[in-house]
Amino acid sequence: MSTAGKFGERQSWRRAGNGEQKKRRTTKIVLTAIATLLLLLFLYILFSRDRETKVRTILIAPPYNADIVTAPLFADSARARFEEQLGAAVIRDDSETVLSSFRDTDVVTRYLDDKDDTVLVVLRGFLLRNSEGVASLACSDLGIDEKGQPTGLVPLSELLEPLANQAPSSFNGLRLVVLDLEPLAGHPTLGQWNDDALTSLDEVVRELQGVCADRVFLLATRGPLQNVGWNSNTSLPYSTEILLDALGGLADLNQDRDILLDELCAYISSRYARLPRNADTEMPQLMLLRGGEGWVDKSAIDAGSLQYRVAWTDPIEEEPESSDQEEEESDDEAEVDSATGDDKVELADAEEPNQPTESGAVNEPTEDASAEAGNATTILDAPNSFAKADVWELKDRFEDPDAFSDSASISPIALAPHLWRQLFVKVLSNEEPKLVDRCAEFGRR
Repeated sequence: MSTAGKFGERQSWRRAGNGEQKKRRTTKIVLTAIATLLLLLFLYILFSRDRETKVRTILIAPPYNADIVTAPLFADSARARFEEQLGAAVIRDDSETVLSSFRDTDVVTRYLDDKDDTVLVVLRGFLLRNSEGVASLACSDLGIDEKGQPTGLVPLSELLEPLANQAPSSFNGLRLVVLDLEPLAGHPTLGQWNDDALTSLDEVVRELQGVCADRVFLLATRGPLQNVGWNSNTSLPYSTEILLDALGGLADLNQDRDILLDELCAYISSRYARLPRNADTEMPQLMLLRGGEGWVDKSAIDAGSLQYRVAWTDPIEEEPESSDQEEEESDDEAEVDSATGDDKVELADAEEPNQPTESGAVNEPTEDASAEAGNATTILDAPNSFAKADVWELKDRFEDPDAFSDSASISPIALAPHLWRQLFVKVLSNEEPKLVDRCAEFGRR
């Protein structure tokens, strides 16, 4: 009996089984290769973001002529921190050089060709209105012309325009301009009143046009007539210190290594809420504006809708809040400069900056401030008592640079320049009727 038929069937079954096994092996190899490639791609994206996405920082912090305006307090230490922590390119020149850095040279424009980077421009110093009423940055050549108008100013729009117009076609990064400004209640000599340069920001930013204008944001660390204060322990303004802490990783609230714009605003606001201040003084508030749109409503920040990456960093655990409070309480007597200004200002809403701000009279100082003021007057060692001195004589004494040449002495003007300027706005307004009467009497003679 022949077995050829059964052997042939067996061979066919084996060949079919071997074919299916080869197909399964091939499929498994292909799927494994695809999974491996996807894993490698994920790991590449995950670990290369900190290499590809960078924060390009430009710091504009001009020095000033002390005969024109009070020099910013702790300006040198703030500049050093930006250079050390963020590797900032520092511009400390006159108005012509600052403007050419944004237009004619590659100091700034070399950072504008990457599609993912964050370009952070920090402006430190004074924001004034120029002769045309436009908000402008005061540069190192700040002065007064023959008509009594300030010179050495660069309009803010001239700095924003290159940021809004130069970008690659697939740009998805961020251009963030931070106004970390010195408090300026009023400066009659320069024609500045009530810090009103800040109230014109909405018009400047709303009129900004460009291919990536919607990716340009302007963040002011304080509002008109507000003063965040200074930390004498770190030799930094509180606004600068908190901004650097935020960019250093503390603003990564959800620990995903991304610091988003809404996280940055939320962190700074939370730190402002913990700063010591007078009972009748409101908490400093941020001002956030977007290119082509103007004011960003508070609800958009609170809702977390500003998902724009500011920085990429390793998360840092913040110290317990209780330790911060204990440190602040122990340093209250030594940190009178941490108190904010006495003016109450409403801001951050789109309608409010257009309303005039009432400066009001200077409030009476607190007990701590009074004690510090008493200590400050003893430094001068003046032969006559301050009670008998004329107000203009006192002004000359406080503004005398030799009286505070000792490194351990700090002028009261440096501690609260905004209050000092506001005080003399009041003095001038009170002296005006007397001057008119004297001129009239002189004319009758």
